[in-house]
Amino acid sequence: MESVFLNIIRPALEYCCVIYDNCSVSDSDLLDSVQRKAALLCTGAIRCTPTSILMNEVEWDTLVLRRRVFKLTLLFKIVNKRAPSYLS
Repeated sequence: MESVFLNIIRPALEYCCVIYDNCSVSDSDLLDSVQRKAALLCTGAIRCTPTSILMNEVEWDTLVLRRRVFKLTLLFKIVNKRAPSYLS
């Protein structure tokens, strides 16, 4: 289950994340709920388990954090001229 989520579902959730990272909080929560449901399935935990405990159990970062890291990485590449020329 974890392999399916990490290799198929999460990449679909993160596709173009630099563009839609400024989405509303409710939209961001909807994306995170998909990851939470996957963590529940992978761990076999009950629905009332706190999200922070679930993420620690499966050792996954939140999607919000992953989007921020990806944006910072892209900014670093643009500033240091390691990104495609059309981005600078």
